[in-house]
Amino acid sequence: ADLIARHAIQTSLFRGDHYTVLDWLRVLPEAFHAQHPEIMLAQAWACAFSRDTRRAMRVSQQAIDALSGGSGDRWNLGDEARERWLLWAHTVQAATKACSDDIDDCVDRATALVSRVPRQEPFLIATLSNCLSYGYFARRDFERSRTFAQSAREHGHLAGSAYLSAWGDFLDGLIDVELGELRA
Repeated sequence: ADLIARHAIQTSLFRGDHYTVLDWLRVLPEAFHAQHPEIMLAQAWACAFSRDTRRAMRVSQQAIDALSGGSGDRWNLGDEARERWLLWAHTVQAATKACSDDIDDCVDRATALVSRVPRQEPFLIATLSNCLSYGYFARRDFERSRTFAQSAREHGHLAGSAYLSAWGDFLDGLIDVELGELRA
């Protein structure tokens, strides 16, 4: 479980290799899945991007409940670390809502979170920016969508996550297509 906890976030969230994390978890006894918040959040993220919305929301909510109820002590977390993982868990839920095309809930969650995320968390900012860009794109608010797509690209680079940057670029390109602004 310790080895998976060390690599799961990087593998699933930063690189987008969801099925590898799900394969790891299939062979890890279920009793160990909640041993680290990293495992729970990587599992929830991988489930979200594998179209298993219910499981993604259930696992991320279990992490939120554990972190909020003070039982986060089982992970030996201080207050600052607990708050950080709570932001990650809530961000995973916003991304889950984007993956399931629950646009209104996605935009509501991402909007509520984005101003709470500290600047030293570019991964979370990039993720929430992609959620908002996608949500505003679906609502055909292309100007707002482009602003968040550019933020996702920028913060994805700062986080070292080509995966998040690529989503920002993709959304920016879709906006160009919708607006007839294709450039050579």
